[in-house]
Amino acid sequence: MELSNSVYVIITTHGLSQIDPFSSDRQLKTFEIPEGINILNIMASPIGVVNTICYKNLNAFASIISNGFENLSDEIKDNIGDISVLAPVVEDIQQKLKQEDKQVLRNSYIRNESDPQLIDMQYTWDNRYNMDYHTSDNDMLNKRFSIDIKEEKVYWLDNKIQVFNLPNQDEDLDLLDAFIQENPSKFTEHISLNMNTIIDFLKSKGVINIVIFDFSCSTFNQDIGIKERERRDLRRNFTKSNTKSRQERMHPYTRKKQLAGRKKTVNKTRKNKHKHSKYSKNKHKHSKYKKNKHKHSKHKYKHSKYSKNKHSKHSKNKTKLNKTT
Repeated sequence: MELSNSVYVIITTHGLSQIDPFSSDRQLKTFEIPEGINILNIMASPIGVVNTICYKNLNAFASIISNGFENLSDEIKDNIGDISVLAPVVEDIQQKLKQEDKQVLRNSYIRNESDPQLIDMQYTWDNRYNMDYHTSDNDMLNKRFSIDIKEEKVYWLDNKIQVFNLPNQDEDLDLLDAFIQENPSKFTEHISLNMNTIIDFLKSKGVINIVIFDFSCSTFNQDIGIKERERRDLRRNFTKSNTKSRQERMHPYTRKKQLAGRKKTVNKTRKNKHKHSKYSKNKHKHSKYKKNKHKHSKHKYKHSKYSKNKHSKHSKNKTKLNKTT
């Protein structure tokens, strides 16, 4: 099957974050993006964290992705080779996935409050479903994806690395199956592929823009004996370096079509900020008013002493004070 210059990939296999064996200290294994390739990568699970997903949820996530690309405008279809055109569409899909995932986690957590894996997923919520942009010469995490070939598939998209053409999603390729057919004697029970192998394969097929939805785990191999503290440090350091590089290479669409819109948003935010600052002053004013309220309450109590004289001078003052408060 021929692939278009823009594709999206859904990964639902087992996943591992690899440690570079040649680093003096423990560092995550990365690879350099090939020349001419642009990647939008959405990882469901942060470094060192599992990802639990049932086929019903996977079906919902796949529908969100498919529907997000289904109604592309003619302008986007005509310029599908430009990653800056795809970026806002992908960002919208990412936000919907994150919202759906939050609900799934909440329901799972209610049923299994003591599950340490779910607790870990809850703690790393802010780093789930982040979207990273990678272009030529940038480094990317070189995860390993694997499946047991004889493992039962409950859902058609389970245990797969499925590639979909854009804009024609009906044209899709089972990447793992393609590798198995090329080397049937090599892959009899188990198959594993690194991320760089997937990217190299797609480039060889003429693909330029790749959008990845990675639903696999990002845990470490237990054989390396990595400790909990080391795992957190690796995740924290990777997130910091990734955030810095993301800021340095601002997303293309923020520099082009979305620039004007983002400026308006910033101005609006600033305006609201001043508005809130003004409100803060009023808040102090209201605090002062509270003191007056207590003062009036004191007078009110004082006037209650003269409750017998309902039509007296004090009664009038009481009415006046009530209006003030």
